[in-house]
Amino acid sequence: MTTSADTSRAGTSRAGTKAAPAMLHSLGLTRIRLLTNDPDNVRELRAHAIEITEVIPTGAYVTAENSRYPSAKAELSGHTIALLQEAAA
Repeated sequence: MTTSADTSRAGTSRAGTKAAPAMLHSLGLTRIRLLTNDPDNVRELRAHAIEITEVIPTGAYVTAENSRYPSAKAELSGHTIALLQEAAA
């Protein structure tokens, strides 16, 4: 029997991506929708026989204080971050 579920942040770190497949399998989940910006999370779960039916990227609000970090994640790591401008106060 194939069970599916929505998951949020199934692997938020390298250690998380190793634990996530085991947890999903222990719950009997083999098909999921994944909320992530990290293509490595998708690859890691697929490598452990978890079918990703949809990848849903998240947004990140960009401010003057944090603009370098999400931009670097997108440029250097291939993250699919939608960079949103913070509304002026």
